[in-house]
Amino acid sequence: MSYADVLLFDPGVSQWRCGRAEEEGPDVILPGIPGNDHAAWEEQVQAGIEALEADPTECAMIMSEPPGTSTDERARRAEFLFELGMKAVHFAAGLVLAIYDVDFDTGIIIDVGESAAYVFAICDGLSVLEAATRHPLGSVGAEGGAEGGAEGGAEAGQLPALLEAVVRTLGTVDT
Repeated sequence: MSYADVLLFDPGVSQWRCGRAEEEGPDVILPGIPGNDHAAWEEQVQAGIEALEADPTECAMIMSEPPGTSTDERARRAEFLFELGMKAVHFAAGLVLAIYDVDFDTGIIIDVGESAAYVFAICDGLSVLEAATRHPLGSVGAEGGAEGGAEGGAEAGQLPALLEAVVRTLGTVDT
């Protein structure tokens, strides 16, 4: 089965990055959606598709999602995407997609976001979901977010706890 387009959407609290699989980097960056507002999520998906000038009936979708997304939420989102006419839909943790993008099949990924940091282990191309760790960052987002460099990213007080999260993740991976 072939598709005219494979769309990649990476929705986040600070921004949504939307593009096509054959392109380098996102083609469109949209504002983020805080919280779990499904109606706003649907509107943002449609805005991303329109901005990319894509026809959903000729597309497949790869959508990133944070670790811990519930099965019910994933099913609700998939139903919406299929109602738009998407031919195929795949959800994956953004961290997993990131390591695939750089052609590694084993590694540890740390994603420091606006409100939490996620630590993921990938072994031989497969994510070790039971090893995934989420570490809340408290007020870091309000003080500049992940884009703010040393002052806006993980504060000095957050670093020891983040390192503990990395050690916990490594401890759950079978050597």
